[in-house]
Amino acid sequence: MIDNLLTSYYNNGDRIDLPYITGQYSFYIVKTNKLCPLGWHVPLNWEWGILEDYFTRNYIPQDINGLGYWWSRSEVHDGIDSDRARAFYINNNTSTLKELIIAKDQLLSVRCVKD
Repeated sequence: MIDNLLTSYYNNGDRIDLPYITGQYSFYIVKTNKLCPLGWHVPLNWEWGILEDYFTRNYIPQDINGLGYWWSRSEVHDGIDSDRARAFYINNNTSTLKELIIAKDQLLSVRCVKD
């Protein structure tokens, strides 16, 4: 998917519950595996490694700070029910994709990749 996902509905037609802002979703919405269109999914950490080359060559900033943040579908397993998950960001100044661990209730963008 060339652009960030922009939807208010899961792929089964159900409306997405709050909290979300169209184009930015919490990890709780991401982990339903119903956010991307059928035949697509939110990438796992290892898939972000494949996407890194594309992002570093083709990234166009989504905000005035030149930053972009996207969820990975990979959770952090530091307890029975961790409140953190993995995400990636890119800074237009360095054009380098970096991993971060962030609270699941944060609202970040989503990219989908083909199954």
